[in-house]
Amino acid sequence: MPTERFTQTIHGFAVHGLRSETAELTVCPELGMRVIDFIDRRTGRRWFWGPPRGTSGLPNLFRNRPGDPFDESPLLGLDECLPSVHACPTGPDHGEVWPRATTLIDDAPGTVRTRVSLPGCGLDFERAVTLDPAGTGRCFRIGGEDGFDAAVRDQERGLRLFAHRAIEIDALDKGAL
Repeated sequence: MPTERFTQTIHGFAVHGLRSETAELTVCPELGMRVIDFIDRRTGRRWFWGPPRGTSGLPNLFRNRPGDPFDESPLLGLDECLPSVHACPTGPDHGEVWPRATTLIDDAPGTVRTRVSLPGCGLDFERAVTLDPAGTGRCFRIGGEDGFDAAVRDQERGLRLFAHRAIEIDALDKGAL
């Protein structure tokens, strides 16, 4: 089964996903391209933690604005913290990406890619997620006014990119940790 793309609406948000024979990955571009679900289709296991789901079985999604405290966000899945996980002069607690809607760039099969401008650190951030037989992947591009660079070139500002995730650990995992 080749990777297929799908779109659905959850609590008024358009979410986009990728589905293969073995896995399913769902992201929400309107919520900073947060990965809201990652499922092993062979076992049905959800890998990312989130607050308890209601009777609908859907995650509770809601919008935040820049400046909101991170702990008042949906607190599920995976999101990026750029320029830092800590509040800093160029950005708020957990960075600038998570409370911003990203622009969906629909240009590659088997990939969901978005872009967002981050005014506090003066950068553009682009992220692509893929799902293929070899596994999942994330690709990041960060750039400034002169285009995209392969890596953060503004090291004197102390920019760091963190993948902030909440992983569900169950009884079967405890022996493996």
